[in-house]
Amino acid sequence: TGIYKKILENASEEDLQKMNLKNGTRGLLIELLDASAKADPLFIRFLAFSQLSPKPPEEAKPLSIYLPEDAKPHTLASLFPHEIQFIKKRFIAIAENSGAWINEPGAEIFKEYLKTLADLYSETDPEKAARTQKQTDFLYRKLASSGFPVILTSGSGGYYKEPYSDPELKISLRTPECEKEREDFRRAQRALAENLGVLNVSQFAESVKKQEIINTIVFGAYGVNLTFNAVAQGEPVILIYLNEQMRAYDRDFPKFLDIFSNTVEEFSNLDPEERKNLMEQMSRLNTVLHEASHEVYPDTSPEFTDELLKFSKLPDELLKELVKSTDELLPEAKRIGKKPLTTIDEAKADMVYRPLMPSMIETGGLKGTKRQWAIAMASSMLQVIKDTSAEDDPYYASAAFSLNDLFEKGAIVFENNKLTIKDF
Repeated sequence: TGIYKKILENASEEDLQKMNLKNGTRGLLIELLDASAKADPLFIRFLAFSQLSPKPPEEAKPLSIYLPEDAKPHTLASLFPHEIQFIKKRFIAIAENSGAWINEPGAEIFKEYLKTLADLYSETDPEKAARTQKQTDFLYRKLASSGFPVILTSGSGGYYKEPYSDPELKISLRTPECEKEREDFRRAQRALAENLGVLNVSQFAESVKKQEIINTIVFGAYGVNLTFNAVAQGEPVILIYLNEQMRAYDRDFPKFLDIFSNTVEEFSNLDPEERKNLMEQMSRLNTVLHEASHEVYPDTSPEFTDELLKFSKLPDELLKELVKSTDELLPEAKRIGKKPLTTIDEAKADMVYRPLMPSMIETGGLKGTKRQWAIAMASSMLQVIKDTSAEDDPYYASAAFSLNDLFEKGAIVFENNKLTIKDF
């Protein structure tokens, strides 16, 4: 945090422009870094609780935490008041002293979102906290489409002690370079939506097409990011953390492409710079298309939503946004557990976009050839398997499932210490 603050404090006007900041939003970012850093000790205490406490009871929910021999549910605020009160007070103070940045596009939404986030963190009633989480998600979606340069992300899921949500605060910036590349992401997203009919799932085309995609640079990652720093998130919007994507995947992606004997021939028509740029884009679009594919048969229950709409007094449009992606919509999760359900959902997302690659290339949604993309997708699976430490990780399971199928069918074989794709 100290390094980030020093960089910001000494940034020239030209540096600020590159980060899509002005003096007012620079001050806002520094204040957010100070406030969010408290999520680190909060997560450490939560992690200790997770390791020392028994399996949560069936009635446990993401924001309803149970202690041994205590029938009353708790929230993070009631279990860890010191850290929570610090974050709450800082967020409220930042929102109330918004004069330096309030005239920026989307600033009013960010201010409201910050106040609601403070309410969420400080709520001691689990039922009220669940309702506030839905309001926070709704405002987060509005913030994502508002153009405000600073994105503050709070954790809404977790696997350290399912179903409890892991504490997290992540600050990222929408830079001009990120916005430029976002157009490539949007083009691929539209191509995916337009070609869903190939799989007879065109009823999800509008959901896939309209989902917001934000491309950002992470400037501060706290809480669960101490142990796991994600490159993207799929809910409540698709958010790509570009510098994390580059660090985790893009940098080493060519090495995995080189494992395949087909790579030299299939990429030989490109000069070194074109080859590098195409491989980098393929690495990133694998992430984007995977996240967008979660909208096909989403892990939510339409029946629950329909019944809720019948009896609620809220406007339909608002309610539909509020109920989306809540764990109350996941009866399957209660039966088999959230991690197995997540594994199934990750495998589903991979199996949606991969067979559509030829169609997306033909319609101009993707650069590259069918054969180049086949090598890129197989390389991506290998990279996930190598970089994932636990075999029960949903991403590891999804990649291994797909690769095993390709090996069993003879589409990929071992030859002369290389992998070779025999069937494109």
